[in-house]
Amino acid sequence: TDGVGVPVMEAEAAFWIGRAADNQHVDAMIRMGELRLDGEGVERDPAEALRLFSAAAQLGDARGQFSRGICCLYGYGVMKDPEMAIRYFEAAAKAGYLPAYYRLGLLYRDGLGVEANRRTAIRYLYKAAVGQEECPPFIYGSRMKTQGTKKPKFACVSMRFMRQKKLDDILKGEYLRSLGLD
Repeated sequence: TDGVGVPVMEAEAAFWIGRAADNQHVDAMIRMGELRLDGEGVERDPAEALRLFSAAAQLGDARGQFSRGICCLYGYGVMKDPEMAIRYFEAAAKAGYLPAYYRLGLLYRDGLGVEANRRTAIRYLYKAAVGQEECPPFIYGSRMKTQGTKKPKFACVSMRFMRQKKLDDILKGEYLRSLGLD
């Protein structure tokens, strides 16, 4: 569906991805769910996207669990249910899916579907970042404060440095403020 070196043919790509998804190919189920959710090459159908993500989740796929959680969180094909979303994110996180740790960190930070708990939030956000050599920029997002130069006030902390610190030390100081959790 990227059209690298060839013309983009979204409808034809969606057809073949759909065939693979019908044959229980998990990667195709996830991709077809994304296409259905966005309406790329196929009619937009959040309920069908939810069905595909759910099928992948039932097969134990962490991306399927995470995507099912996103549907529950935002109400794509189902009523909004942050508590159910958290259950799917936790299952995906248990399987080691880093975006699930990140999403859980945000939910615990904001108290959406759970009681706000900044210690739990920072633990999940930390786990989301551990797989990276440097802090991924998605952790900071719009929460970073800026000075007049429009450059971030708090620079990303090197993961090598963070690995040498105790988690309780990470909860303090500039790192915590850079996440907007102070």
